[in-house]
Amino acid sequence: MKTQILFTLFFTFLFFDLSSQIHLREVFRVRDTLRIGRFEPNSEMYAFKKIKMAPGDHRISEKNTPDFLATQQIVSIDLVYSDFPPGKNLSELNRKRFLELAKFLPEAFQDKHIQWRVVLQTGVTKTGDPYSFFHGFVVYYKPYDLSAELSSITEATKGIYKNSDSVLLKIFERHPSWKNMLIVMDVTGSMYPYTAQMILWLKLNTIDDKFKHFTFFNDGDSKSCAVKKVGETGGIYQIASSAYKPIAIKVEQAMKAGNGGDIQENDIEALLKGIDACPTCSDIVLIADNFSPCRDLSLLKNVKKPVKVILCGVQSFVNIEYLQIAYETGGSVHTMESDIDNLIKMKEGQSIEIDGNEYKIQKGKFVKVSK
Repeated sequence: MKTQILFTLFFTFLFFDLSSQIHLREVFRVRDTLRIGRFEPNSEMYAFKKIKMAPGDHRISEKNTPDFLATQQIVSIDLVYSDFPPGKNLSELNRKRFLELAKFLPEAFQDKHIQWRVVLQTGVTKTGDPYSFFHGFVVYYKPYDLSAELSSITEATKGIYKNSDSVLLKIFERHPSWKNMLIVMDVTGSMYPYTAQMILWLKLNTIDDKFKHFTFFNDGDSKSCAVKKVGETGGIYQIASSAYKPIAIKVEQAMKAGNGGDIQENDIEALLKGIDACPTCSDIVLIADNFSPCRDLSLLKNVKKPVKVILCGVQSFVNIEYLQIAYETGGSVHTMESDIDNLIKMKEGQSIEIDGNEYKIQKGKFVKVSK
């Protein structure tokens, strides 16, 4: 059975920006080495970029690739190398490769949510030609294209919607009783199809008592992750309206001010800001990215109203952090197919099935039960 190995990288290098030298001493977890004949990256959920390194070398061949990745939401990183010459200890070479990557993507080493893996290609020993195999890093990320995102918002204001994932439209249709709503919505990265859905719904369903206040968040207005503080990350934009045009303008403002950044988001900070701005809102709805963990879950104890969590992008699992938000606030969780309204009644040791997966309460927290 695969476990996680604690790789401790104790190394020092000088990373220069305009005014600083940074001493990097990093500890992070890397999954067991995957052994495969020839590795080919494959991901249905994420885009990926290859950071090429020559066999036996730790230097990055194309420097513009990591520069591009610095603006994306990185999800996972594979180090890919070969057992060549057979039996040679390549740990020092791989250490230098990690160090080289850290020069270009230092924040990736600080993000505890990024999954790391080492991939060992064994097929080189048969061919004797390491240059026909890829060596280096494969970085999986959530694409960020602001022009495409803004275009989708413009189309939605014209009544056009092209995405097949209509989770918001279906959930709002299933819950006509929701009214006087505070909508708190993630507008980072790949959330733009759902932002477009929201604008389209408002255009086609203008009902005065449905929506009262909107709070959009982009996790810090393009701040460096190193300066983001829990509860003070910022990038929060609010508007009290139910008319789609001014809301679309506010959404664009929030999107333009942010970028892909890291994968964590400031959901709870935005919830608290929204509730403060609209204390009379009765239904609190958080529209969240299922693949983005909360930066500030430690603030959840300060949320005193039930939160209805709409999860976007659910495919094979439900993010347990959003189950926790609904559980602790007495709220609910909603996916394309399911409405989970009884979480607050769950006791220690009880489990619940959501979209084919089982989740259990252990020590007051949700965990996913492995099949």
